[in-house]
Amino acid sequence: MQNRTLLKYDLIAVGIFFFYCLVFAVTRLIISPNMELDESEQFLYGTAFHWGYSTQAPLYTWIVKTLSTFLGHTIITLVVLKYLLIFLFYVFFFKICRYFWDSRISLCVTGSLMLFPLYLYEFNRDLSHTVLVTVMGVITCLLYLKVLSTKKLIYYMLIGISIGFGILSKYNFLFLVLLLLLASVSSKEGRAIIINKRIFITILFSILIISPHIIWLIQNDYPSIWYGMNESSPGRLDRYQSIKVLSVFASPYIQIAGFFLLFIIFFFPFLSKNLKTLDAKVRFIRWVALYGLLLPIVVIFILQTGHFSTRWLAPIYFIIPLAAFSFLRLDGGNNRLKYFGGLCASMGLVVLFIRIIVGFMPDVTGKTERIHIPFKDLSVQIHTFLQERGINKEMPFIIITDDSHIAANLAVYLPDLQFIDLKSSGRDKAAIKQIIDKQGIFIWKVRENGEIVPRNYHENIYSDESFYLQAHYLHSKYSSYTLGISFIEKLE
Repeated sequence: MQNRTLLKYDLIAVGIFFFYCLVFAVTRLIISPNMELDESEQFLYGTAFHWGYSTQAPLYTWIVKTLSTFLGHTIITLVVLKYLLIFLFYVFFFKICRYFWDSRISLCVTGSLMLFPLYLYEFNRDLSHTVLVTVMGVITCLLYLKVLSTKKLIYYMLIGISIGFGILSKYNFLFLVLLLLLASVSSKEGRAIIINKRIFITILFSILIISPHIIWLIQNDYPSIWYGMNESSPGRLDRYQSIKVLSVFASPYIQIAGFFLLFIIFFFPFLSKNLKTLDAKVRFIRWVALYGLLLPIVVIFILQTGHFSTRWLAPIYFIIPLAAFSFLRLDGGNNRLKYFGGLCASMGLVVLFIRIIVGFMPDVTGKTERIHIPFKDLSVQIHTFLQERGINKEMPFIIITDDSHIAANLAVYLPDLQFIDLKSSGRDKAAIKQIIDKQGIFIWKVRENGEIVPRNYHENIYSDESFYLQAHYLHSKYSSYTLGISFIEKLE
């Protein structure tokens, strides 16, 4: 009977996670058919399989390509994939919690993720690779707990596969790998895992999975590595004033501080005075959390980074509530636990309400986002513009832009036209010649009416006359979005 009750609560928890993700996904599609920035990149890259894609690790794009084969290459596929991953994130995190607590406490601990803006707001706004790497982080930790419990060969193999795919999801997964190693050498049980000859199976499977992408990186001059280095601004910390330096060090801890503040307010009376524990799994979680808290400071000091994004800690942050709750003496009927769970649920509802308000009422909020850009209306205007000049879809014609978001969303409504990324074509003489041999136009976002062709469009190809197309933002009566158009004329 007790097992049936536990199973019932587990199913209720999974149902809550599914309903939460479903509501956000449907709301997102109702608000706008437009793709966000990350979604746009996946729409462009996900049409073909390659061992690497420009600035990011390739796993997410491989999944997009595979899923698109069955569901179609549309915004619906991209949204379904994203919220399926978010659903898996909560399910696997809940599964980890069930190692330590009953269903009710586990649900509350899972709900505490709502106190991290990264998981609550940014995941729902516009992230893709970061969502995937977080899912892989949770799965890897779950498998590590399995290894601690059983030390079966199958789990050594699975954790190697998980680490390999984790690295291919986003390179900051290596942070978690480092923490797992440090936590392992810090306990007797962890050291037993590392010195076990089966660890070579883990290493072998990881290497086999990431090797093709490593070869691609070498052959293509490490584009995603250079992009990551540029994002973190290594070696620039000493160029900033003291206030800026403090902000760099503080930025990774703001969300953690918010969580700990609420945690202490609710649960200070229930903190255990005995910090020691006989449970190897609890000690492992605490070691990972401790090293995770120290990681940003160490990275900033060593690399002298001028920027440290909280998104880089997405596959690590979820360890913090696990470790924090491991210090409590609670039962599922505790009133404070119920109030805390209510707060977390309320945070989820508040963010849903905010996304609805921001999405449907840009005139009220005074804030327009990428999802509000009127791509359908602009596409109709572009089609009419080209027809008036005697250009039809049977003619070879290209559209050049340096904005992947514009390119992807226009391509949905103008599927017969070829879109070329100006950044890549600018470095490829063969691509430039191909551009000149065809008819084509430049397209760019106009910040002010009368803006001439952006300077970077003149690097290889000249065009003198500019035209402007304008339409109201979605759900807006007042704000407008303007596109600039200019015909390709000649090679420089």
